[in-house]
Formats: sequence, C-alpha cells, structure tokens
Amino acid sequence: MTLDVRTLVLLASLVTLLISICLVYAARGYPDALRNSLWAWAGGTGVQSLGWLLLGLRGYIPDFSSIVVANTLVAFGYAEVISALRHFGGGGGRRFWLPHWLALGVAAVCVAYSVEAPDLRARLMIVSGLLAVQYLSCLQLVWRLAPPPRPVSHRVMIAMFVVGIAVLSARAIAVYLVPLAGNDPFVLTPLQALSFATGTFGPVVATFAFLLMVSDRMNEELGRLAMFDPLTEVYNRRSLDELAARAVAEARRHARTLSVLVVDADHFKRINDEYGHEAGDRALKALVEVLRRTARSEDLIGRLGGEEFVVLMPDADAIAGAAGGE
Repeated sequence: MTLDVRTLVLLASLVTLLISICLVYAARGYPDALRNSLWAWAGGTGVQSLGWLLLGLRGYIPDFSSIVVANTLVAFGYAEVISALRHFGGGGGRRFWLPHWLALGVAAVCVAYSVEAPDLRARLMIVSGLLAVQYLSCLQLVWRLAPPPRPVSHRVMIAMFVVGIAVLSARAIAVYLVPLAGNDPFVLTPLQALSFATGTFGPVVATFAFLLMVSDRMNEELGRLAMFDPLTEVYNRRSLDELAARAVAEARRHARTLSVLVVDADHFKRINDEYGHEAGDRALKALVEVLRRTARSEDLIGRLGGEEFVVLMPDADAIAGAAGGE
C-alpha cells in the first residue's frame, strides 16, 4: 500500500476545518477571556486548513492559488494561533505583529520563487525556516504559561511544537543537500511524508491540547470561586469555616494562641441606599485593602457575608488581636 501525500493533505485539511467550526460553536459557552482565545485559535486553524486544502489541490487549480495563497494562509493561520496563545496567557492587550510579518515574508518568498524566478528548492528552504520560527514563537509562549511540573496539556503542546521545529529544520537541510526528484513537492520520501503529516495533523493535535489547557484553566477558576469571595477576593464563608476549624485545632494541639478579629462596617446600608450598590462594592473593596495593609502575612482574611469580615490571627493573644483591630 502506497501512501499518497496529496490525499493525506486533503483529508487532514478537511478534518481541521471541521474541528475549527466546532470550536467556534463550543467557545460560546466559555467566559469572555477564554472565548476570545478559542475564537482566535479556531480562526487560525480554519485559515490553515484552507491553506492546506489549496496546497493539496496543486495541479488542479492555478499555481498562484496552490502555492502563494496556500502557503500564505498556512503562515497566517500560525500567526493567529500565536495570538490565541497570547490571549490565553493574558498578553492580548497589545498586538504582537512579528508572526504576521513572518507570514508576509512567506507570501513574498512564494511570489519571488514561484512567479518571478521559480525555484522550488529555495522556496521550500526559506518557507520551512520561516514556519519554524513561528513554531518557536508558539513553543516559547506555551513554555512560559506554566512552570514545571507542567500539566499534560502543556507537555503535549510543547512536544508537538518541538517535533514541528525539528521536522521543518530537517526538511530545509535535506532540500539543500538533496534537491527533490523531478522538482515535485509531493514526491514520496520519508521526510516529505513526515513534513506534510506534521503540518496537516499537527494542528489537530495542538487543538485538542489547547482545549485541555482551557479545561485546566476553567477548573482552576472554579476552584478559586469555590474558595474565594468573587467581589473582594478574600476567603468566602465556606472556606473560612474550614480554615478556622483547622486553625483552632492547630492552636489547641500546640498550645498556641489564636485571635479572631470580627469587622463589621457601620452604616453600610446607608451607602447602598444613597449612592447605589456599585459604591457599596467599592467601599467593601476599600475596607478589604485596609485589612490587608494592617494584617500580618500569616493572618487570614475572610468574608462572612454582607459587610461582615473575619481575620484569623494565629500566634496572637488578646492584646495583639485588639491592637490589630485598632
């Protein structure tokens, strides 16, 4: 059985396109920050799939579409994937244009070496190098997202980009040393088959890894909401009860002192009635900031509900506790 590279490319491009469409619909159920990342990723993989589809139709459509447009779409798809990773990492406020400039470089190289002065060898070498740089940008972003030990999702993504960089680099070197037989980019060699398989099925693997990363982020956020008050970002009543029981048991076991400071904001209802609930929320946040500035690093601050707060003060006697409440 002979592996047909063109069939591999067309099949993978269609699968990637379907996944990107499903991702657009699935993203609607996520919070805004994650939704923007998922949409950017879906857009990037969708553009890539169209590029690979045009590339797979080489010989059936004009060369300009199957070479220049196809490679440019693939490169711009990777640029949007990088944007998605930046959004996911919290760096979406300022646009990072280097990947898009690299994509424009791919377009210029394809025009120069397929229209102006056709040279398959030079085109494959330079385009492989530019795509490898985009892979490297993706790798750096994922590497910075989480410190070791990294979650499985991050490790899968890192492995995929490392393999991609290795394959693209090997392809550029191989083409330089041994030109493709018959000047045919679809000639069946192990390295060519691996290059196309990595380029076409790589986005599928990366998309599943990215979904796992989003799922991990959602689980972290749900865990944080289960422990902290969403307005003031101090411990909520449920987690405060657990921490207080643990602190009391620890104090009894080791015969240590423990003080509990209860803070009740006076006339808080009047603030809500006269200035509105937004002003009341700001007042609560300001109160928490005061508590944080006066509390020790080992003290635990929690919200009982409404305008009532508690500060657990381990290793503090009644005098120290009273001094903390002044």
